[in-house]
Amino acid sequence: MEVGHMIAILRAKKGISQKALSKELNLSSAAIGLWEVNKRLPPLDKFVEVADYFSVSADLLLQKDRKVDPKDFIENIEELVPLKKEPAPPPSPEEEQADLLRETFLKLSENNQYILMGKAMELLKEENRVTKHEKTGIQEKRA
Repeated sequence: MEVGHMIAILRAKKGISQKALSKELNLSSAAIGLWEVNKRLPPLDKFVEVADYFSVSADLLLQKDRKVDPKDFIENIEELVPLKKEPAPPPSPEEEQADLLRETFLKLSENNQYILMGKAMELLKEENRVTKHEKTGIQEKRA
């Protein structure tokens, strides 16, 4: 399907005549007729007006006339001009602490890493005991 055929389809879908479209675009109806049978192409300024009038992208009008697949074109553009990436949000204080802890842990010798993991396990057990005690103490007060 060529540009002219697409214009004819859009015009028919909108239910307007060539004459009505020619008035909207300030042209003769003969010019519209020549476009629709692909004897002439609309000038660039009128091409844009047609796309705007029908509320379609210019790419839709050109879709079947293109020699390059739009998907290939987009991929090539991305290779030439990298898309701007949103900067990553700053890490939270907890993430910063976790990163620092990870870096410090990896600097330790293997033996010290095991010692640190053992100490961390002891601290977790102690916290669990305290938390359970606090919960049972609250329940006892309610009873």
